[in-house]
Order: sequence, then C-alpha cells, then structure tokens
Amino acid sequence: MDTGKQQEQPLPKSPGTDVRPVILVLVDETAGSLASLLLAADIAAAQQGRLHVAHVSPPRMWWGAMAAMPQVGTPYAAQAVPFLSPLKIPCIAPPWGRITAIDLKQRRVVWQKPFGTSRDTGPLGLRTGLPLPIGVPSAGGPITTASGITFIAAAQDRYLRAFDTKTGAELWRGRLPAGGQATPMTYLSAASGRQFVVVAAGGHAGLNTAPGDYVVAFALPRRR
Repeated sequence: MDTGKQQEQPLPKSPGTDVRPVILVLVDETAGSLASLLLAADIAAAQQGRLHVAHVSPPRMWWGAMAAMPQVGTPYAAQAVPFLSPLKIPCIAPPWGRITAIDLKQRRVVWQKPFGTSRDTGPLGLRTGLPLPIGVPSAGGPITTASGITFIAAAQDRYLRAFDTKTGAELWRGRLPAGGQATPMTYLSAASGRQFVVVAAGGHAGLNTAPGDYVVAFALPRRR
C-alpha cells in the first residue's frame, strides 16, 4: 500500500507496548567500509539475549587513489567499489544480503534468511518489478521491541518489514515512497496513545535506490 496516499497504516498487533531498542549491528561480510558498524544499543539487548544482523555479501575492490577518501597526512587515498559484472550486478551468486538472529547466551544462529527482493533493482540498474526473494544489499539497522517484533527497512526494495524475532517469519511489510536506508524508531503518541514506527526514506546513491525527502510513520491498529 502506497504510504503517499495515507497518513497511517496498520502494523501487526503485538502483546505489549513496552518498546525499547536493542543492540543492532550492520555487518559487511567483506570487511569493507561498512564493517561492524554499531548502529544502536540498549540494555534490553542483554535482557533479551538476542542480536540481529543485516549483512551484505557482494565483494568489494580496493585500490589506491589520489582523491577519494583521503588519508590525512599522506598524499594517498583509498577507494572501495562493489565488484560487479558488466551487467552491474554482483559477481557472486545470490543471496547478496541476509538477515540473521543470534542467541547471545547460547552463542548460536537462531535463524537466517535472504533479506529483500529484486523488485526495485536489476541488471544495468533497471528496476525489474519482479519481487524475487533473492536477498539484496542493504544499508541500515533494525529495531526490536520488547514484545518480540523486529522492524527493519534498509534493503534495496522500498519496504519497511516486521519480523517475528523468535522465528524470523515476516509478519508484515509496508511500501515506502523512496529508499529506506535508515534505522527505524518507535514511540507512543501522548495524544492518541497509539504506537508508531517511523523511518526516514531518503534513498541511497550507492545502492541506487529511489531518492526522496520523506519521514514515514506507520501506526498500530486502534484498540477497540
């Protein structure tokens, strides 16, 4: 459903409204420029004992240069770009992005799945419109509520998604008007008492997602 036509859209019902961010990490498997970025943290992470990771698989090429990313005090610089085929797609088989839940107490992967579809990307940068669940590159982190729902946008396709934190099942998705390469936030409205999830949708030039200038809010269903 296009958020441009509605101010509020329903989110999946949750058993509680006590919502706090937990430790969120975005990891680039290639140990490139996005490696191991700690995006947000809260004591709730230790209480839940769960870590959620969105990570990117395409390899990168590094070379010395005289301009991009200058190294202070030296006449040199470093530049990193994705290692792509002539069709402008990664040179490895998909998935090119995954989302993973890790149990911090038992030190094991609880679930892992491809993250994102090919709807808004394709060869030569052309958007295919085909929502194949191949797993695509992402930039941005998740938030996890105390009631056990993980929200994340980040992927190349323009969706904010809700996952069951325990099982990884996708509970809901909402279409965004531009690329949602940002970490969502959530709050309770003092005026209405409703819970909202908000994400900035501005696009990302490096991921070739649609640019924009939006802040999009989704709302939990009204209580009857």
